[in-house]
Amino acid sequence: MQTTITVLTSVHINCPERWDYLVTTVESFKKCNLSKVRIIHKLIDDKSPQYFNEIPNFCKQYNIEMLGRVAPENHPGFLETFKRLVSSATTEYILYLEPDHYFYLPYNFITPIIHLYELLPELHQVYLRAPLVYRQFVLLGNMLQTTRKTMLHKVVIDNENSGWVGKGRGHESFSLMPSIFRRQTLLNCINGLNIKGGPSKLERHMSQSWKWQKLVGYLNGQAFCYHIGASGKSGRGNYLKIGDKNYENVWSQKII
Repeated sequence: MQTTITVLTSVHINCPERWDYLVTTVESFKKCNLSKVRIIHKLIDDKSPQYFNEIPNFCKQYNIEMLGRVAPENHPGFLETFKRLVSSATTEYILYLEPDHYFYLPYNFITPIIHLYELLPELHQVYLRAPLVYRQFVLLGNMLQTTRKTMLHKVVIDNENSGWVGKGRGHESFSLMPSIFRRQTLLNCINGLNIKGGPSKLERHMSQSWKWQKLVGYLNGQAFCYHIGASGKSGRGNYLKIGDKNYENVWSQKII
């Protein structure tokens, strides 16, 4: 059984709120991750215009290995930052921890997801989050239908956990939201790409290439965290405030 997983985080802090999101993400993840798997956490500063002097001390405080800072003048695009981050890991599995999420549900979500990968070599991504809606996925016989109409089939992991896997579109194809990947599979997908621009450009490109093609999934039909990033970003994106009990009550319920 895998005994170590690498957690990877890229930060771009351009306002005080984003610093708060980073702290909240790391602290809530540490509190809610009940797995016995050893964690190696690595972080890269992706040309933050603010708080770049505070980030190294933050990493020391939380036992995070800092991979350095990408300077604005030496920044070809987020893809290169992401490649550097993923390539820094030496473990078979990685957990991408986007730094504006709140973990609310204490659970050993890492170990059963690794077991799911061992059962399904073709699996590409397992999400730790779900859509920001107040209704759960719908069980239709032996299939689970998501809010985006993706049909997922059940894979029994153990007596307490099931994976729900399928091929979808949008954020049910490739997503940079918190997820667990097999490192080499992800590297194979991003090597050779040439994409300029920020994370949203990479995410859009990858989601199109994975659309209806790559097997992805959820653990127990649950969400273990949700997006809280309301400030300092461009483009559209939903978010919730910390302590949204309506969301937590819906998405803490297992479908196994």
